[in-house]
Parts: sequence; C-alpha cells; structure tokens
Amino acid sequence: MTKNTAYFEGSINAKSKKFKRLNLLKPSRAILGLFLLTVLFIISSFFYWNFETSANGTSRPHSVAWVASMSGLSLMSSVLSSRENEGLGFVDEEDGDSCDIFDGKWVWDQRYPLYKSPDCAFLDEGFRCSENGRANNFYTKWRWQPKDCDLPRFEVST
Repeated sequence: MTKNTAYFEGSINAKSKKFKRLNLLKPSRAILGLFLLTVLFIISSFFYWNFETSANGTSRPHSVAWVASMSGLSLMSSVLSSRENEGLGFVDEEDGDSCDIFDGKWVWDQRYPLYKSPDCAFLDEGFRCSENGRANNFYTKWRWQPKDCDLPRFEVST
C-alpha cells in the first residue's frame, strides 16, 4: 500500500513541476499561429460581405452577395412561372437578347415599399415583420435591378 501511495505522490509532484514550468505569459507557437489565423479569417471575411452605397449616400450592409442573388433568382423564377404564356414587355424591346433578368443586383430605392404589410391579405401574420416587433423597415427599401434592362415598377392596376 505504501508503494501505491508513493507512486501517487510522485505523479502529483511530476505534474505540479510541469505546471510550474509552464509560463502563461510566454505564448507558444501554436497559440500565436491560431491567433494569427483567426485574425486573417476575420479580415478576409470583410471581403466576402457586399457593402454597397445606397441611393442617399449612406453605406448599408444588406446581405451576402450570393444570398441576395439566390433570393432574387427565386423571386424572378416565381414571377416567370406564373406568367408562362404572357410575354414580358421590357424583355421584348429592341435588344431583348442582352436582357437577362437573372443577372443583376439588389439596389436601394426610396420609393419602396410598394405596400405596408398589414395591407397585404396574402401575407400570414407570422411573416409580417413590422407587426412582430422588427424595429426598422430598411429591408423593404431594396428592389431587384437586372443588369442590362430596365425592370418596370410593379403597378397593381395593369
């Protein structure tokens, strides 16, 4: 039994000696490398975000570029699928071949929103951000602008 006790005390002494040799103020190469890698990741992530200047001159971060383009694609594809038999007037103009409504970007427009969410009968209550406590309405001021053509403003009467 004394052998086990002596072995146990010896292992504690060895561990305490190793801990005492560890100087926390002197960082190791691994910690320094991890810190530099983290800083590099944070700096490179700034290039990933798409910051554009809005129409009124202020800079607003709106979305990651690929998320905005994917949501624009889904919006445009739903519009096109609902109008399969109808032609789109702004596409059939002189150089309609150069107009690709899927290639574009989200732009800031002060004339938006086209409606207020309580006025829309098609929105369920769970999707009405303004009624569920969202403080700002900046998300309603963005519209899709195709690259080489003019997308007309949506008019309910036409």
